[in-house]
Amino acid sequence: MVVHVDIHYRKPARLGQTIDVTTEVIEMSHVTISLRHQVFFDGELLVESTVKLACVKSAGRPQRLPEEFENLRNEHKKT
Repeated sequence: MVVHVDIHYRKPARLGQTIDVTTEVIEMSHVTISLRHQVFFDGELLVESTVKLACVKSAGRPQRLPEEFENLRNEHKKT
């Protein structure tokens, strides 16, 4: 579930351009993960955003991130 989005549009991309998109984990807890996305064209930053996601049960109550995320969370703590 998306908890928060912050996005900064710097320049538009144009139809036909091949863009590069990067995604980086910037924060993790047992329930949430925050990601930074950047969109580039020809090395120039066009868009930068952060998205905070929460893991929830079908009824909408928070739950722990799946076990597969544990290694990712541990790696994030090391940096």
